Amino acid sequence: QDKVCRVWDTRKGNLTGTFTRHSGIIICLSFSRCKNLVASSSSDKTVKIWDSLTGVESQTLSGHTGIVLSCQYSYDSQRLVSNDEYVVRIWNVTTGLTVQKLTVENLSPVSPLPRRYTWTLTTFCPE
Repeated sequence: QDKVCRVWDTRKGNLTGTFTRHSGIIICLSFSRCKNLVASSSSDKTVKIWDSLTGVESQTLSGHTGIVLSCQYSYDSQRLVSNDEYVVRIWNVTTGLTVQKLTVENLSPVSPLPRRYTWTLTTFCPE
């Protein structure tokens, strides 16, 4: 709840770094499989991408209108998916742009769903 992401060496039990640029509570982390990247989602409505070795923030992904509940890299680390209560966004990790946006309305254009709808993400593999 202190808005700090800490990196630990689990073998030695030592703190090796911190990421401190979110203005809200960090909700979720995702480690890239192919690159030295970490993504963090936050109550500040953003996803931040970090270099996992240096702790330097490389970009902030903005566009969510609520708390970003989760984030997950694609298998090849070229895309990142994130969600708030109403929207799932797929991002291009290189450009930081939204590639696709999925809303509750996209799912049910005929019969309206309740306005409060929560997405849950577990994994993402487009191919």
